[in-house]
Amino acid sequence: AARAIGVLASICGVFAVRATAKDKSAMAPINRGFITAGVLTVVGTAIVAFAYVGNDYVNKAGDTISTNAGWKCFGAVITGLILAGGQGRRMGGVDKPLEPLCGRPMITHVIDTIKPQTDRIAIAGRMDAGAYDQFGLPVLPDQEAYRGPISGIHSAMRWARTDDPSATHVLIVPADTPFLPDDLLSRLAEPHPEPMQAVIAASQTRAHYAIGLWPLAAESLLRTALTQEISPSLKTILGTVLTREVIWPARMGDDPFFNINTREALELAEQRLILAPRPKRAGP
Repeated sequence: AARAIGVLASICGVFAVRATAKDKSAMAPINRGFITAGVLTVVGTAIVAFAYVGNDYVNKAGDTISTNAGWKCFGAVITGLILAGGQGRRMGGVDKPLEPLCGRPMITHVIDTIKPQTDRIAIAGRMDAGAYDQFGLPVLPDQEAYRGPISGIHSAMRWARTDDPSATHVLIVPADTPFLPDDLLSRLAEPHPEPMQAVIAASQTRAHYAIGLWPLAAESLLRTALTQEISPSLKTILGTVLTREVIWPARMGDDPFFNINTREALELAEQRLILAPRPKRAGP
């Protein structure tokens, strides 16, 4: 819709460029064309953004949730990707993102936080795709044999490029991090990174390489890594591109990037959510 508005505004701008007897200089009609096209683009985009897209949605529980989706029409398009392909060895080989956390699948806590922040969202990894249909999101099974998070991130980049050729970055988060901050994307994207720059979340002096904005320009690096006998770590891959870290304050027991890898960690997450419940926005 935004592209169509831009085309129509440009056409109107061309007609506005026609010189008139009142023009006092050769630049007057050109400036008039630019101003006409600019005003029509802003007004048209605003109508689509706030009258059609809107900033709120009503979830299944009947709660009105503010997403700022209308305002996002004026900014860069960011695709979100939840990595759900871990093997769950330390939890007995279960499909960890579907494990119940306070009565809901673990991954729904991540969806609740990420969905309002991004324009599109998908789930990627080594999993039974049918088990994830319940969340109503695109599911991207790994195209190659499982090689850790590299496989999921590579699938996400390929999907993001196809879904929106103008996209430059994809927001990556794991499915086992139920306490992600509500300002994750806004802080990572301020200022908007360069096309070949990665922006990674950090807390407690530790960088979380599976949480951040990954540049789609790094797709070739991931593709090369998948062909190696032993896949390099995410840290090693990002070492070949410009990387910036954004640090979140975290007290002991209150890390926003706490991840669940064991049954003990799952119990701690349950206790933390009971003491400080987060608003339910979406999901089953």
